[in-house]
Amino acid sequence: TTTALVAAVTVVAGAGGGCAPLRAPGPGIDKARGATQGVDPPRQDGAPLLFVAMPIAPAFQETRKALVAEASGTFNVTTFVITPDTQAADFRAALDAAAPACIVLMNNGTVRMYRDYQRERPGATFPPAVIVMTSFLEDIRREIKRATGIAYEVPGVTAFVSLRALIDAPMARVGVVHSPYARTFVGRQRALAMEEQIELVSIELGGEAPNARELQGAIDALKRYHHIDALWVLNDNRLLKDGRFLREAWMPALKSLGVPVVVGAAPLLNPSSPFGTFAVLPDH
Repeated sequence: TTTALVAAVTVVAGAGGGCAPLRAPGPGIDKARGATQGVDPPRQDGAPLLFVAMPIAPAFQETRKALVAEASGTFNVTTFVITPDTQAADFRAALDAAAPACIVLMNNGTVRMYRDYQRERPGATFPPAVIVMTSFLEDIRREIKRATGIAYEVPGVTAFVSLRALIDAPMARVGVVHSPYARTFVGRQRALAMEEQIELVSIELGGEAPNARELQGAIDALKRYHHIDALWVLNDNRLLKDGRFLREAWMPALKSLGVPVVVGAAPLLNPSSPFGTFAVLPDH
């Protein structure tokens, strides 16, 4: 929730020794603001700066709007919007120019961009960061120095049990396709599902960016050999990629699957472009 986010920002930015040394905004701050889609509130003299990095999608905008409304009395806010055209150099320039006391990172791609930013600066001291609206929080925050976060993803078992209560068909075996990065996350979800007598059957795709053939082969194997009762689609940018990949790789495989498809993002539940069958979504 936004209240939890504001509380986390206040704690990490206000903790003794928790802030980066404040300095005047650098000469590149105008360029950073130029990449911002939202309108940031007027600056307050002497207030610490909160740097918010996020995609442009409506869900992120709503979270930012609520965050700014609650935090602007304590912090100055600079928003940097990540688009498909944003380069790592743009992000680095904006962050260096802002010189923030605390950073808020939304979405997996944004978090990975900041992780790479830290890796390019071994030995540097970084301001605290709060990660929100991202998948696999427990795993990804270990890769970032001075980071905490708020779990966003609803546990898969919550959706499985809710779906089981709504349908007459069995819900004993749920399939999932995942990247190597999600292996630990899927293992934790498997243990939770077992407590509800649901078997989570997983197929791991190798590499950072599996192609359509690999994905479709894995989904076909879950249906043909493992006889799954539902498919769970993770919020993983490595597998979902973009609209074209959804249309050309996912949709043909799902069309012939014949079982409910559980998703964790509202856009995948769009009736005008059917993809998911059922979802339990986070409360922003």
